[in-house]
Amino acid sequence: MPHLTRRRLLGTLSATGLTTPALPLFAQSYDAPSCKAQLSHGDWLIKTQFVARYANDSFIGYESQTTGEHRPTGLRFGLHQHDDDAEMKKLRDAGKSGGLHLPDHHYLELFTPDHQGDTPRRVRTYMTIVDPDSDQSASIVMRFTPMALCKNDYQDDAYAWQLARLTEGACVLKTHPERLPRLHPTNPSTQGWHPERETEMPDVLRTQHILMSAENRVQLRFGYRDEAAGKWTRLREIEIDTNDLYGAVNRAYDMVYDQVEASGNGDPATCRKDSDCFLTTACCAEMGRPDACTELTTLRRFRDGWLRAQPQGAALIAEYYRRAPAICAALARDPRGAARLRSLYWATILPCVAAIRLGANRLAFRLYCRMMRRLMRTYPEATT
Repeated sequence: MPHLTRRRLLGTLSATGLTTPALPLFAQSYDAPSCKAQLSHGDWLIKTQFVARYANDSFIGYESQTTGEHRPTGLRFGLHQHDDDAEMKKLRDAGKSGGLHLPDHHYLELFTPDHQGDTPRRVRTYMTIVDPDSDQSASIVMRFTPMALCKNDYQDDAYAWQLARLTEGACVLKTHPERLPRLHPTNPSTQGWHPERETEMPDVLRTQHILMSAENRVQLRFGYRDEAAGKWTRLREIEIDTNDLYGAVNRAYDMVYDQVEASGNGDPATCRKDSDCFLTTACCAEMGRPDACTELTTLRRFRDGWLRAQPQGAALIAEYYRRAPAICAALARDPRGAARLRSLYWATILPCVAAIRLGANRLAFRLYCRMMRRLMRTYPEATT
């Protein structure tokens, strides 16, 4: 990718002849988290949220996302549903409509010298869920393959491993040899092993169906493939209470649905008051952009994704939330504040969004930081 600068970005945008905020660059579908709720049900913690779906800034409907965690074992399930049949089919086809996951710590004894010897090797595990009342059962098989160092050098940043995986497959960056697989007798770890699911999605969904439909309990059996003996070996079995689990999921769903109903005409923005970007929100509001516009959604994802994953990223976000409200208040008092917000929208917000969409996250970060520094100089009373 050629070196991207703010001037080059603005030149590119200017060359399109666009005169409104609704840039074709941003005219695509996206999702924004909306209302959410959680409840405890015995040993289970159920969380549900509605995700508002948009196309070209137009609200087109909700997708519900529910997760449940069995706190003693860490077993987790996921349920994604959509009221539109075509959208629901897309979720199923993409393998995102649901599934079960058992944390790796249940298998850690397989990643020790006692089990593997001196050299890390491939491990295959299984998890079988059984409803003893109906005799239904289904299994999920996972494969853990030890990774080697990447052959090529990659820039050491948050997306280096993605580039490495695309070009070489799963490997360990040369800058982090400490992430290679290790066999430790007392402190084993799956770090350095690449996990892959061997089971097809229809069978994964069967495990979830058994969990949700069991009236009282399920048995969870897990173990590994003993390649030398040519058989599957069980490690242990756990019994899990599922009494009224499906009812608890429905109650969490109803809690979120009630929030949507109370918002008035299903306004998805009502439930997201804790996600403000302050300055970005003020700029977009001045331009008449909705709370769920592409600019705000993109920058929130950038904040919660790339930026938070950077060293000191969480501290930078916290510092922003400490300073930004006072700067917004100073802008509101300034007779020229509205004009400044419009200028910031065109000179910083849109270029930042464009940079993020083009993958130039560092450029977006630099542009936003420069805007903050200039505002702090303009309104020193807001930085004390």
